[in-house]
Amino acid sequence: MFLSRVSFNELPVLARQAVEIHTGRITSTHPVDRDTSSPVACVLETETGRVFVKGTPAGSCQAAPLWAHIDLARYLPAAIPRQQWYVAAGGWVLAGYEAVTGDPADYTSTDDLLLTLDALQNLQAATAPRRIELSTAQERWGRYAPPGQARRFAGTTLLYAHWTASSVLLDAGRAHLVDWPWPVRGAAWIDPFVLALRMVQAGHQPSTAVAWVQRVPSWRRAEPDALLAFAAAMTRQWQAKAKTDPSGIAAAVAGHAADLEAFLSRPGGYLASHRSVA
Repeated sequence: MFLSRVSFNELPVLARQAVEIHTGRITSTHPVDRDTSSPVACVLETETGRVFVKGTPAGSCQAAPLWAHIDLARYLPAAIPRQQWYVAAGGWVLAGYEAVTGDPADYTSTDDLLLTLDALQNLQAATAPRRIELSTAQERWGRYAPPGQARRFAGTTLLYAHWTASSVLLDAGRAHLVDWPWPVRGAAWIDPFVLALRMVQAGHQPSTAVAWVQRVPSWRRAEPDALLAFAAAMTRQWQAKAKTDPSGIAAAVAGHAADLEAFLSRPGGYLASHRSVA
């Protein structure tokens, strides 16, 4: 469930004052239009520089994922913009990050895909202490998995699991992963799988998308049955989302997920050779 957008100036005075303790005087605010799950998403121009701010009501369903992102800050690789501060005031949780400039990734561009894969592989080594409470891949996708298959999603890797092109910003030969809405702990191969789905959404054939993500070692090591189970879970998840999405976007992604699932499950197809090397 996503909450309605709120501008920074609509926040309670106490919340804005708490932010200004860290930023100094705020001279202007700019809403962020890209795909983001946070009710507050903006860039602030301040006397100490530019900062990207995201936030949510303290009692909302999105507060726990934001707190998880805050707790993870010290463990994240360079592909994730640096967290500068966070506040909990006026009934809101807000966090400030390095303001990244750049263009959204174009998943039909070879150059952009190479940078995106570099960022993905940079993230693959990221883990976090067990004391940090995160959703698990089984919890997030298990309800959509075939019976008894959710266990295959388990792992210790921090997953971005988002990979919308608008949330991958490219600048100075580097990809930055912004708007991490739902940090998840799970099998490392899940991130390349989600990227493959986003590539199909961008217009690639499933075979081409898979050829790209098989460059990632975790994908090559994945059990074929795990990939098949996750493919089924992705299709079912997006089909469920489509029932409450009047825009038609979720229905389109569900179709792309079904295409990817069909490619992977084809008898004697890709996974037949993958099975011999996994």
